[in-house]
Amino acid sequence: MHPYDVGVYPEVAAIVFTNSIAFALLAVVAFLIFREVLGSDRWGVFGLAATVCCSSYLFWSGNAKDHALVALLFAVALYCFTLYLSRENPLYLFASFVAVGWTAFARPELGPALAAGFFLFGIAVAAGKGRRETGKAILAAAGVPLGALPLLVNNWGSPATPSSSLGCGLRRGRGKALPSGSESLLSTVAGHYTPPPGDLLTGLYGAFFDPVRAGAAAFFQVSPLSFFALLLAGAAGYALLRRRPTGITSRDARLLAFFALAAALVVLAYARSLPGMSASPGIVPDMRYLSRPISPCSSSGSMP
Repeated sequence: MHPYDVGVYPEVAAIVFTNSIAFALLAVVAFLIFREVLGSDRWGVFGLAATVCCSSYLFWSGNAKDHALVALLFAVALYCFTLYLSRENPLYLFASFVAVGWTAFARPELGPALAAGFFLFGIAVAAGKGRRETGKAILAAAGVPLGALPLLVNNWGSPATPSSSLGCGLRRGRGKALPSGSESLLSTVAGHYTPPPGDLLTGLYGAFFDPVRAGAAAFFQVSPLSFFALLLAGAAGYALLRRRPTGITSRDARLLAFFALAAALVVLAYARSLPGMSASPGIVPDMRYLSRPISPCSSSGSMP
C-alpha cells in the first residue's frame, strides 16, 4: 500500500471498522463465557476486564489485521461448547462446530486442530450418556464444513499455502495460489502440522517464561491469572495423586479440562513457530512485550 493508492483507503477503513465491531462483540462473548462458567454477572464483568487487560485485542481492533476477528470466532466456539457442557444440549455442540468452521475461514491453520480436538472431547463427554447421545455428538461435527463453506468456496481451484510464520495462511482466499497440479488444500494444511524444525520444548519455555529477547516479557509474566492457574493445577494434581476429593464438581471438571484442551490446541496449531517465537520482536505493542522498556528513539522504531 502506498500513499498514492487512495482507492484502497475506503476498503481499509471498512476493515478497521469491522474489527472494532468484532472487538466489541468479543467483549460480550467473554462476559457470557465467564458468567456461564461462574454463574454471576459480577464474575462476567471481571472476566471481561481480565480478558481485555491482559491481551492486545484493543490494539488489534484498530488496524486492518484479522486478529480481532479470529479472537471473536474462536470465543464463540468456546462459548457454544461451554453451553453444551453446562446444559447438555447437542444443538450447542453443533453451533460450536459451526463456529470452528468460521474460525477455519479466518485462520485455516487453526481450524483442523480445533475441529479434531473438539470432536474427540465431545465424543468423550457424550460416551457416558449412551449411544444415542454419542451419535448426536458425531452428527454435530457436520457443523465444521458448514461453517467453513466461505473458505472452501474462496479457495476452490486455487488453494493457498499456509506460511510458516504466525498468522499467515489461506484466510479468505488471500493466500498464494499454487500452480495447477500441485498439492491440494488438505495436504497443504496437513504440512502445517509437521514437527517443528527447532527445539519445541525450549521454544515453549522461552515463549511462556523466559524469552531470548532481552527486556521482553513472556506470556506467564504478562497474564495476571497465570499464577492462579498454576496454583489451581497444583492443588488439583495433588488431590488426585493422594486420591482425595478436589471439591470440584463434575461439571466444573469438564469445563476446566475443555479450556485446558482449547489452550493446548492453539499451541499445537502453531507449534512450528514456537522455537523462534521467544526471539521474535513481534508486532508491537504485542502482549508478549507490553513491559519491554524501549527507547522511543530506538532503531527498531517500536513502541513499549
